[in-house]
Amino acid sequence: MDYNAFIKQIDDFYAAGRFDELGTYYRGATRFEEAIRFFQLAIDDLAKTSGRKSLEYATAVNNLGGAFRMSGQYDSARRCFTEMTAIYAEYKDKNPMLYASGINNLALLDLACKDYEKAIPALEKALQIMSRFPQFQWEQATTLCNLGICMLRTGRLEKAEQDLLRARSMIASMPESRQGHLGAIWSALGELYLEQNDEKKALKAFEAARATILKHYGKNKDYENMEGMIRKLTADQPPLPPEE
Repeated sequence: MDYNAFIKQIDDFYAAGRFDELGTYYRGATRFEEAIRFFQLAIDDLAKTSGRKSLEYATAVNNLGGAFRMSGQYDSARRCFTEMTAIYAEYKDKNPMLYASGINNLALLDLACKDYEKAIPALEKALQIMSRFPQFQWEQATTLCNLGICMLRTGRLEKAEQDLLRARSMIASMPESRQGHLGAIWSALGELYLEQNDEKKALKAFEAARATILKHYGKNKDYENMEGMIRKLTADQPPLPPEE
């Protein structure tokens, strides 16, 4: 290989890493237009340096798909996740968790599009793979939560409760820094209890969700949603008697 071409390839590879970091930063800041631009630059560089069948390329495509999904560009996200999962499938014997993450991301997209019946078998397949790796308990728990939400949306309340309670137990056993997802689990349980006409349990669940979200994420949109649910459930309740 020509020396100058070799050096350029190295430069392109490290540039891709920098572009990916910038994309991740802007995605976290919800500046999706900038995130998409930098992720695309990373993909272009990795296509030249690592090839379109490499894990590095697939991961960059996955990151771009995440930015598309978060910005509501679901068709573009699906193209990215489909390409990424096909590449990960080629490595599934050596690294099955990557393949599971690809399946899971496609299922999350189905969930966002409210295609719950399509998401359910994909989530179940991802869980089947994840269950072989106890070190990935957090990933299992969040996937189980998503499955529970799909079961809830399709009226399978008993299965939904089983999945959500199991996910809650798994997350609650982890270090506090990894317990932020309890907010989503408690919120889904609140919806479930409302479907079961148990407003008392629903209120407790929404209060737990609000407290968890506040602790881990501050007063964001999800916190405001929990505030709204709590106000709705307490609006018609008589005030508590004054303490003596």
